[in-house]
Amino acid sequence: MKRTSKPLTPGRVDAAAKHANSDAQLETIIAYCSQDYQDALALVLDGWCRAASKVILYTNWPYSPPPKHAKQVDVQVYFERGGDWLQQIGRRPVAALHYATELARDGERLLFIDADCYILRPVHEVFQQSFSLAVSRLDTNKTVTCGLWFARYSERLLKFLQRWHELSQAYRLSGKGVVAHRPAYEQLAFDELVRQANLLPTVNIPWQQYNCEDDHRQLMLALIQQHKPSIIHFKCQWFRSPDFVTAALRAAQ
Repeated sequence: MKRTSKPLTPGRVDAAAKHANSDAQLETIIAYCSQDYQDALALVLDGWCRAASKVILYTNWPYSPPPKHAKQVDVQVYFERGGDWLQQIGRRPVAALHYATELARDGERLLFIDADCYILRPVHEVFQQSFSLAVSRLDTNKTVTCGLWFARYSERLLKFLQRWHELSQAYRLSGKGVVAHRPAYEQLAFDELVRQANLLPTVNIPWQQYNCEDDHRQLMLALIQQHKPSIIHFKCQWFRSPDFVTAALRAAQ
């Protein structure tokens, strides 16, 4: 399984290269957003719509996108309202599997993303590499994040997502990954499957560029200032702090 990749140049593809590499453009963003995170969606949706041709949004309430994005955003009211945090996080593999089973087409270039991830710049350079799955933190001792990953659709990806869903449910039923503020069952399952050789051709992408985050605000601002990321993850509900969001976006410039 391929684990490393050539350096990427975030958001920098000239017009000729863009035309020549039209097969390296992001087509579809897939996300799950619960009703209690709709304020996060209000923050990130513009960036998502700039980055991809379409957005498939799984929800648990009848969300109506702003008129300017109405043709670009396909809302799938697939889940029931409510649910505790264990139910909510388990909806990520369900949404991914539903899209792969019912809506995806062969070779489609996808980004699965959490609702609190803000895209600042184009991310098409990721698809200049050859892979089925591109993830962050594969080169660290932390769990591979399941809240942000790129993929090219294929039958192998579908089988991977089926296994992710099955293993997630098995972990939850066995009591693994059910403690708040610790890696949860669907993340542990994703990490285990990604690290298994021969399941899927996978590359690592730098988390500092494509999933920039930290548990401490000042350290996160320093990371943003240093790396000028393409995607910022406003974890810990920091998207609800206008001052921090402003500071983060300013640091990214």
